[in-house]
Amino acid sequence: MTINQWLQNFSSSTILLIYFISLPLLAFMCGFLHQRKNGERGNTRYIYSVLTYLSTIPAAFSATLILYGMFFVRTNLLNVNVLVYFLPLLSAFATLMIISKQAQFSKLPWFDKLSGLLMMLGVTFAILLFIYKTRIFIGFFGSFEYLLVLGIVVFLLLKWSMKKMFS
Repeated sequence: MTINQWLQNFSSSTILLIYFISLPLLAFMCGFLHQRKNGERGNTRYIYSVLTYLSTIPAAFSATLILYGMFFVRTNLLNVNVLVYFLPLLSAFATLMIISKQAQFSKLPWFDKLSGLLMMLGVTFAILLFIYKTRIFIGFFGSFEYLLVLGIVVFLLLKWSMKKMFS
């Protein structure tokens, strides 16, 4: 099964729609558990942290798909499935906006690891885009699988170098 087939099978699922609509709703309902701007106290902060992860990791994947389609494949974004490409971004934006009104992100547990992960993914994508645009290893980029392997290697090298630099 290719990634494109997986995305097409996944996009016809109503579970996807329910999942991404429920995240902002859950964040909104958690706001009723405490007073405004007191979400970083008690157990609600863990709920907010989990909701942040559940919304931003699929949004990062969706943003990667959009950027890959725009820069590497030159996909027309008018022809892509809205549920797969744009709903995760909208859901993450709404969830993060609701959470930011209830709690400070700096006081949520595990949030620093999430921002570091998203930064690493962004740097990895920028490096891959640079390599692709400069036509380095032109024979290497024969398929998406090779590009994915190179992306994983670059990500692991960046993670290893950051660990060595800051430890």
